[in-house]
Amino acid sequence: MKKLISLLAVSVIIASCFAGCGDTGTSETELSSSSSSQTDEETAEEETTEEETTEEVTEEETTAEVTEEELSDEEEEIPEIETVPMPEYNPDDAAEDDFVGNWECTKMLSAGQFGHIIEGDLYGIPLNVVAQIIINDDNTGVLSSGLEGSEDAATKFTWEFADKRLNLTIDDEDEEIENMFLYMQDGDLIMSSDADEELVYFQKVDQLTYFTEEDLYKAMGIDPADIVADVEGEDTEDTEDTVESEEPETAAEE
Repeated sequence: MKKLISLLAVSVIIASCFAGCGDTGTSETELSSSSSSQTDEETAEEETTEEETTEEVTEEETTAEVTEEELSDEEEEIPEIETVPMPEYNPDDAAEDDFVGNWECTKMLSAGQFGHIIEGDLYGIPLNVVAQIIINDDNTGVLSSGLEGSEDAATKFTWEFADKRLNLTIDDEDEEIENMFLYMQDGDLIMSSDADEELVYFQKVDQLTYFTEEDLYKAMGIDPADIVADVEGEDTEDTEDTVESEEPETAAEE
């Protein structure tokens, strides 16, 4: 914008110079004072017209700059974040025995403005392997995953049936879960707590799904052979470093 204004100003100056040069090159010597005065007035009018034209162009460009800034501000506006609503709590009229069995995760929901819904898999791992619940008829249960070697991370709990739901007591003192409970709604087993607005959905299965280490690598798009090669490469480098560090000591002894 500023370059264009400068070019227009230079054009006005050049045009004025050419007009002056044309008057100087006149060969006639008999010019009346009235004609000279008229020429000066015409030149002044032309310069005034050119200045007005420059001001009009400047105003148009300023308006264009303001319009571009307004459009830029509109483009930079943060889009409205969708809010994930918390489903209405309306538990099924389930009996105590309906809760007993094996359950696998099918969906995770986090409500609120920054909420989200996870279905299918989590980082490539199927949800039915990520979270599983075993509810026993002796008022005990286990919350774990179907990943091989994750037994130590399992959370044991006891439960009591009241008001169409199971109120859980976590045995692990390190778990800071406030008033966790399970209830059934529309055929799903739903885990929730009074501390937040997060729900985990489960479906009953006859047999729980388990993932081996190889299954886990495949689900995450990793070739197990690459892992073995990397480990063997690290072991070889460690061996070479050990040999190199021992050689100077042997030479010193000799």
